[in-house]
Amino acid sequence: MPGRRTVEVELRGRLSEEGFSSLGRFLARNGKYLGKEKRVTIVFRTFGKVPGVSDRLDVRVRASSNGKEELVLKERLAGDSGAGRRETVISLARGEARKAVEFVASLGFRRGSIAYRRLRAYKYKGIHFSLGEVPDHSFYYEAEIMTGGRGAKAAEARIRRTLASMGLPVFSGREFREFITDVTRNANKAFDFRRHGTRGIDFSWLE
Repeated sequence: MPGRRTVEVELRGRLSEEGFSSLGRFLARNGKYLGKEKRVTIVFRTFGKVPGVSDRLDVRVRASSNGKEELVLKERLAGDSGAGRRETVISLARGEARKAVEFVASLGFRRGSIAYRRLRAYKYKGIHFSLGEVPDHSFYYEAEIMTGGRGAKAAEARIRRTLASMGLPVFSGREFREFITDVTRNANKAFDFRRHGTRGIDFSWLE
């Protein structure tokens, strides 16, 4: 299982349905369209669950309609604005996502949420844009640069300048937390490995 470790610098904002379509047209016209996918992500609840594990740690397993399956560890950088996270991605063989969920549960992370998303990806001015649809709930964008740790601040500044020139709204830390709470409660599906194992994860949604 090859892995890679980098720093993900990412800013996000909410979009209306019209804004979602309009931004997609702009990026396709002025940048490069990279494709679309459906994705199932199991986000494990880590805070306070396992002794000695940082509350800045984010553990997830994700599977995509393009055949990619991954175990992802993200750690928010201490003292950071929230845009930068150290990311380790372990590629899985196709069909191994369920086993990865079982593995993470064996480490003590047994609860969380299941997120179903439709995504479109673009490249614009060296920035990776992902336009996301939360089915029957909302639309959003993510603007990301992958870099080394020393380049995180410069990457964030570059993204902010580009988003400002495009007139896009950017979540504040509080707004982003409120958005995630809303999505988790009203759009994602609760996950409890002890009660249901992996039976409640609908990977067939990717077909």
